[in-house]
Amino acid sequence: MIDPTHKLPISRQTKLLGLARSTAYYQPKPVADSDLALMAAMDRLHLAYPFMGSRALRDNVLIERFWKTIKYQEVYLKAYESTSDARANIRRFIDFYNAVRGHSSLQGQPPDCIYFNNTGAAIAA
Repeated sequence: MIDPTHKLPISRQTKLLGLARSTAYYQPKPVADSDLALMAAMDRLHLAYPFMGSRALRDNVLIERFWKTIKYQEVYLKAYESTSDARANIRRFIDFYNAVRGHSSLQGQPPDCIYFNNTGAAIAA
């Protein structure tokens, strides 16, 4: 539609078409293969379960609860000295959360016990 070789300036061409001038200079970027695979998976879900809608398929309440737990039981309670200190403490908390801390939705067992089908905690606190 917009012809950079035309005698009309690009700004005039975009104005006549009702477009922002920046659209004339936009160069599309290729989409990463990982993003394409994710979009294809979402398309398959939408085709298989059209009644669920987009919100029921991207529902991330579990991960939101997980991050809320980390924030309130670890991050907000400590003043980390550095990024590496924060990383180490959060890693330690995640290990505790998965291997030691009981979860009411799992009948008091930690996730690792359920996931790995163990009878006891995977690591000591």
